[in-house]
Amino acid sequence: MTSLDAFAARMVDYTPDDSERAALTLHLVDSLGAIWCGMGLSAVDDLTAPWKRSDAYPEHLPSPILAGLLAASGRATEMDDILLSAAVTPGTPLTGALLAALREEPDRAERLLVALGAGYETAAWLGSLIGGPDVLYQGIWPTYWVTPAAVAVALACLWEFTPDQLGEAMVIALSLSVGASGRIRHPRTSRWLTLAHAVAGGYLAAMAAQEGMVGDQSLLSPDGFRHGWGFTWTLNTKVAVGRAAGHTSLKPFSVARQTLCAVEAFQSLLASESVALDQVAAVTVEVPVAYYAMVRPQPISAPMTPWTDVAHVLALAATEPNRLYDLGRDTALTAPAQALKERIAVRPARDLDAFYPEHWPARVTVFTTRGTLGAVILDAPGDPSKPLTETAVLEKVQRAACHHPPPLSGFDRELHCLLSSPTSPAFWASAGERLIQALWARR
Repeated sequence: MTSLDAFAARMVDYTPDDSERAALTLHLVDSLGAIWCGMGLSAVDDLTAPWKRSDAYPEHLPSPILAGLLAASGRATEMDDILLSAAVTPGTPLTGALLAALREEPDRAERLLVALGAGYETAAWLGSLIGGPDVLYQGIWPTYWVTPAAVAVALACLWEFTPDQLGEAMVIALSLSVGASGRIRHPRTSRWLTLAHAVAGGYLAAMAAQEGMVGDQSLLSPDGFRHGWGFTWTLNTKVAVGRAAGHTSLKPFSVARQTLCAVEAFQSLLASESVALDQVAAVTVEVPVAYYAMVRPQPISAPMTPWTDVAHVLALAATEPNRLYDLGRDTALTAPAQALKERIAVRPARDLDAFYPEHWPARVTVFTTRGTLGAVILDAPGDPSKPLTETAVLEKVQRAACHHPPPLSGFDRELHCLLSSPTSPAFWASAGERLIQALWARR
């Protein structure tokens, strides 16, 4: 039996237990919240602009296109989930695709959590095979690469494919996987268009397999990885395949996950000793070598500075914490925040590499007028060891929506109801249509 045959058989029989169903439900609500909040961003206006320019209305667009637009709306917020050990963000791509599919067939909602869970499993497995946490800093966006196959498998489970059909959907989708997305060098980045393309490709792959199309199964093999993409087939045994959603981290606010342990360490140190900011003489942040280059000080003009520059993020967290929920925040800092940022140094620390990638840690040392404080944080709020509550997830969505109010006012209240009935056909019959219409509301 090939790796593809074994995986396809396992996905067709995949059934999440009660614990995993609870995790999938919370991640589903988190992802839907991100998709809704993203609709208030100018980046999503840019994404839908080509379709609006041609006077295309959402009811006339194919489901694969709608799935991609919905998914990209959520991913653009930087508030969605992430599986650290594979460096993939599966929630919004999968939710966008399933949202579009259930809009057409709401009665299939009873299989929603099975389909969503299978998508998480696929993203986790493929992310581990390519060494996602390593290739992430080599010009490859693991989420972009795994998304077509993860979406195809999720839809295959929703549509109740046979193992052979699911396997074909997966390899057809792999033939559409690219990975390289380019750098974000302008606020009007094409990054979210590439993500939308990956979701649409996975959706089309599942549709093609449903009609009997076949792909090249040798793609899913060590030779296929090497010849097709230059990847080494390397299964990371620490990736939680089997309970992928339960091992996927949620974010407490909108930020690059690489900075989050530093925020937790800094805030906890100041709070534990009641240190005022004017008592902070200097701060040192140390992170694993793998992502030091990503979080080190960046030009104030760089579009992602407010999310990835750890000194910038710490300055916001200490002086303007509400701005961490601003999904479209600019790079400007108040005078107190800028003064604090200038006192923060960032360094690589090889000893922290031992914890990576199952943890994305940080060591923070605060030099104060009263002495020196220090902490190493391995897990941040939202990680499986420090899970967010349902209340915290809903509060995050509500606070994010306040900064750039999305269309469809009050949708957060519906998310609260979804927590208790995630597979309600009535919800999915209307939610997809209303969210898709909301994409066009800023016409």
